[in-house]
Amino acid sequence: MDFARLRSPMDVLGMFVRRFGLLVTVSLAVIAAMVAYTVTRVPLYSSTSEIAVDPDGGIPRPPQPGSDAEQGVVEAQMRLVKSPAVAAAVADQLNLASNPEWNLPATSNPTTARVHAIRALRDRVSVTRDEVAPMIVITTDSRDPRLGAAIVN
Repeated sequence: MDFARLRSPMDVLGMFVRRFGLLVTVSLAVIAAMVAYTVTRVPLYSSTSEIAVDPDGGIPRPPQPGSDAEQGVVEAQMRLVKSPAVAAAVADQLNLASNPEWNLPATSNPTTARVHAIRALRDRVSVTRDEVAPMIVITTDSRDPRLGAAIVN
C-alpha cells in the first residue's frame, strides 16, 4: 500500500469504500465463528467447598492465628484430601469410571477406567488453604453441576 497517495481524509474514506465488501465479509465470518463457538461450547460448572480445620483437636486454647502448629495441621489435612486413597474412594463412590467426562481416554476395561478416573480427579481437583483462617478450599470443574458438588463434598 502506498500511503503517500493518501493525502486527504477523502482518500482514506475512498479506500474503505473500495474495500467495503472485504470488511463486511471478514466481520460476518468473525461473528459466525463466535456464534458457532457459543452454541457448541459445553458449559463447565465450578464447585467449591470449604472445610474448617481445628488444629487444637477441640481443646480450648488462646487463639494464635498463623502459628506453625496450625499451619502444619492444615497442610497435613490438605495432603490427605489430595491423596490417591481419597481420590480412589471418591471415584468409586460416585462411579466416575463409567462417566465419559472422567474416563479419558475412554476405555471399557474397568480397571483402566478406574485408574483414568482417579488420575483425572487428582488433576482436576484443586486444594488450597485460606490465607486467614485455618480452612481448606476444595475446587473442581465439571460439566454436571451436581456431580461437581458431590465431588468437592
